[in-house]
Amino acid sequence: MLQVDVATNVMTVFAGTVGTLGYSNDGTQATKLNAPQSILILNGKMYLGTQMGLFQIDMNTKIIKALQYTNSRPVSGLAYQNGKIYACVMSNHYMFSVDLTNNFAVTSPVSGSDDVQGNIDGTLLQARYNRYAISCITKNHRLTGMTTNTNDGYIYIADTDNRVVKRLSVTGNSVTTWAGDNTNGDGRLASKARLSRPYAIAFNTLTGDTFYVSGNIFIPF
Repeated sequence: MLQVDVATNVMTVFAGTVGTLGYSNDGTQATKLNAPQSILILNGKMYLGTQMGLFQIDMNTKIIKALQYTNSRPVSGLAYQNGKIYACVMSNHYMFSVDLTNNFAVTSPVSGSDDVQGNIDGTLLQARYNRYAISCITKNHRLTGMTTNTNDGYIYIADTDNRVVKRLSVTGNSVTTWAGDNTNGDGRLASKARLSRPYAIAFNTLTGDTFYVSGNIFIPF
């Protein structure tokens, strides 16, 4: 993993070793990483989703700690809400959580079901996400990209192969389709928008009124 000094524009290795796969043991420096997928930084700690699971790295000492192993299934999206990190597992259609206020207690799954695909809205555990397309080309199918809208408390998930963005409420125990109608193309209203396999999503924190989806559409509130 690389870092760039904004002042000098100099790039250096922050964690891992170039050309070396693996993972470092707990309590040691993070000199080995396996395919980092997602990053979240909170209070001097980096939370890193990788091919092996979710890890915490101290930004000062670079000491690594494993929070949850996923048996070589990539952790592709991370969001933080109310003391917990929510993590999407790319290859297996589910999300787990890690409670930072309770000794890193893991709830798995917190939404979806391990290795069960679908496109279902409902409670957190009734909800289904879709890694697979009809062609079942697994290297191209993934549930990726997750962010928290700090204004409304929802977590938004780019459910790539369902071609939708889902909105998850932890307190309300619900998952709903917020944008997209499971088809390709472009659109106007978010609920009727036609998305082409969304991967990454973000909010404009400067204005707070626009939601962006990688691909072919942006959604004004």
